[in-house]
Amino acid sequence: MPIQNEHERHIEMLKAALPYVPPENRHAMEIILQADSLVNLAMQPPSADLAGCSIDGDEKPFMPNPEAMLMNIRQYCNKKESETIQVLLNFIHADKLFKSYRDFAHSHPDMLEASEINNTSTPLSILFQLINGIGSISSNMSKNGPPGGNFMMEFLMSQLSPEQKSTVEQLQGIMGNS
Repeated sequence: MPIQNEHERHIEMLKAALPYVPPENRHAMEIILQADSLVNLAMQPPSADLAGCSIDGDEKPFMPNPEAMLMNIRQYCNKKESETIQVLLNFIHADKLFKSYRDFAHSHPDMLEASEINNTSTPLSILFQLINGIGSISSNMSKNGPPGGNFMMEFLMSQLSPEQKSTVEQLQGIMGNS
């Protein structure tokens, strides 16, 4: 490894000697090495992610992911903190579900009256629509009606992966043939 300057060479020598230093002096040497690392970090310009830069000079805005952050810090939480994080994650997931439902409703106006969902619909009103729609799923699954006849079933199917859709369709076939 090429050493850029004399100071860096001395620091590398200290790091190499650290395992051979008596235990009563090792802590002091580790502090010196950590302090040097902190000074070097403070003197460096802030690092920028090159992927965030574009040719036009426009930088991509920072888009934090609160869900991923909560999942990462959850492993270090005690039980009460973990429960609080789970509540926050549940709110995030519910918000995603409500937004998906609203988007699905707007993209399928032929299946649902436009007056039922609009841009001012609250998550609570959407939740009631979800609950009301779920009650009619089982009755629609038992009938061999045309696909798209039940808005709620269509929405739920749109949220599934292809493997999950296949499983549900197999179950529908079994339930419909009995």
